[in-house]
Formats: sequence, C-alpha cells, structure tokens
Amino acid sequence: MNNKGFAITSIVYSILILALTLMFLILANMVSRKLTIDKVRNDVKKRFGRFNCLTYIAKLE
Repeated sequence: MNNKGFAITSIVYSILILALTLMFLILANMVSRKLTIDKVRNDVKKRFGRFNCLTYIAKLE
C-alpha cells in the first residue's frame, strides 16, 4: 500500500471538507441576515407605513 498517496488524499479531502463547511456557514449567515433585515423592514413598514412625508410635515407646522 502506498502510504504517501494515502496521506496526500487525506489532506486534500480534509481541505475540501473544511472549504465546503466554510461555504455552508457563510451561506447560512447570509440567509439569517436577510431574514432578520426583512423582518425589521416589515416591522418598520407596519409601524410607520401609514404616514407619508407630507403628513409628517403638516403635523410639525
């Protein structure tokens, strides 16, 4: 059995697994961030959506 080939293959597959794990974590983080931003955006629209700029300015005068 060729031990040198086995060691190189183990290193290559380990690097591949680490790279795939890192990519998965980055994608999961991006999805989580987008969902959080969408939730905050919808909350702001619900709270302040009925007011427009002119209504706000008219109340100031």
